[in-house]
Amino acid sequence: QATESSKSGINASGKTFGALLSILGWLPGINNKLLKYNKSYLYQFWTFRSISLLLMTVIESFGGYVSDKLEIYGIASSNEFASGDSISQMIFENMVKFAGIKNHDLFVITQKIVSKSESRTVNLNKIQPSLKAIDLGLKTSKDPRLVQLILDESKEIIRIDELRGILITETNQGFICANAGIDSSNVPGDPYVTLLPIDSDVSAQNIRQELIMKSGIDDLAVIISDTFGRPWREGHMNFAIGSSGINPFIDYSNSV
Repeated sequence: QATESSKSGINASGKTFGALLSILGWLPGINNKLLKYNKSYLYQFWTFRSISLLLMTVIESFGGYVSDKLEIYGIASSNEFASGDSISQMIFENMVKFAGIKNHDLFVITQKIVSKSESRTVNLNKIQPSLKAIDLGLKTSKDPRLVQLILDESKEIIRIDELRGILITETNQGFICANAGIDSSNVPGDPYVTLLPIDSDVSAQNIRQELIMKSGIDDLAVIISDTFGRPWREGHMNFAIGSSGINPFIDYSNSV
């Protein structure tokens, strides 16, 4: 949440803050080789870099909005999300604890609960693998049923890493990631996995519109995030795979 202070564009303090985040955010890339033997520090640095770049994007995307305060709240639900559950309702009810929803609030929502609420959970026992999936499963030591889902959810296989048992693919949504973004973590039941949302931008737009209707506040933004690994890098980064109410791009054309 941000308290209203100034909306007159990126002022000197905003530029200074953005520059500081940029410098601090890119330091981990410089120090990668120095820190490769201390993974815990490396993960912390990469996490800070991700947060730094996200905050820079937020500042730019809200038209240079500058506040004297930045607050980050973790919204938790004690219930397991299931098909048809309302994410916007859970957010709206929980935000009462933090004085409600206000203008300029930005909600970052994990892909997993979006997939669960949109019925993107699949039982592997209902998947019939093809001969190609069986062959790739043998090469990568992966469940052929999972491989079949990866093939179904991909435009193209970019790389097959038989040693690590990973398929790098371009998903139907256009993301380059491991195993088409299919994940079995935080999913109840052994044979179940979750797929990426069909269109995360539409998912973010729907959640944002519902929050606007429930709260009466229209200056809101929603980001759907997922955790991706990066080739030849230690650790993972959170990527925005969908958004609404925020411009995810920073235009550096004609700038130094």
